[in-house]
Amino acid sequence: MRGERGSLQSHPFEKPEYVDKQQLLRRLDKAWVAFKDSYAGLSESDVLEPGVTKTWSVRDIIAHVTTWEEEALKHLPAILEGRRPRFTRSPMAALMPSMY
Repeated sequence: MRGERGSLQSHPFEKPEYVDKQQLLRRLDKAWVAFKDSYAGLSESDVLEPGVTKTWSVRDIIAHVTTWEEEALKHLPAILEGRRPRFTRSPMAALMPSMY
C-alpha cells in the first residue's frame, strides 16, 4: 500500500514493492549530517560529560547510534528479503556493559 509519493506503507518485515533508492539515500545522508552537526564544535570535556540523556554522554550516544547503524546494515539483506532479523543481544552490551 502506498502513501505519499516514494513511500511505502506495509508491515516492516514484508518485502517492499517499491523503494525510491535515491530519495532514501538523500534522507539518510541528511540525517547523518544533522546528527554530526548536533555535536560539532563541542569540546572534548563536553563530549565526555554524562547527563545528556540520564547518565549518557554525547560520546555514549554517538557510540550507540553508530553501533546500531552497523548492526542494522548486517541484517539489511534479511530485511530486504522479508525475513525478520535475529538479534541475540545488544551490540552495545560489550561496549558499555554497565548500561545493559
